[in-house]
Amino acid sequence: MIERGFFRVVYGGITEGNYLCNHPAVDEIHLTGSDKTFESIVFGSGPEGARRKAQKNPLISKPVTGELGNITPVIIVPGPWSESDIRKQAEKVTTWLTYNAGCNCLTRGCSSNIGTGQCVKLSQELSAI
Repeated sequence: MIERGFFRVVYGGITEGNYLCNHPAVDEIHLTGSDKTFESIVFGSGPEGARRKAQKNPLISKPVTGELGNITPVIIVPGPWSESDIRKQAEKVTTWLTYNAGCNCLTRGCSSNIGTGQCVKLSQELSAI
């Protein structure tokens, strides 16, 4: 994904984050972080941010989603997966999502970018466990 230019890693802080969040080429924002980071991006920081939050008046109009509280995402990408590969990963995802009722900071979140047939198969594997 990195080699083909679909994914980039950027290191930085508030300056870099603000630049990326407000860049016209960015249609949507998704982050993994704390509620404070989320609120700072959506409403701003300090007293002004608190006022904007209370008034439900965000700084940005583009969609913003977040996995807050250190939930680690699971990204499933297309590949030459065998039936046993899919079964093994379905078992892992199920374990991650159900361990301690999903109430720990290492619980994974799921996002799917695979073909419909594989999605259905993964769903069937999850429901069978």
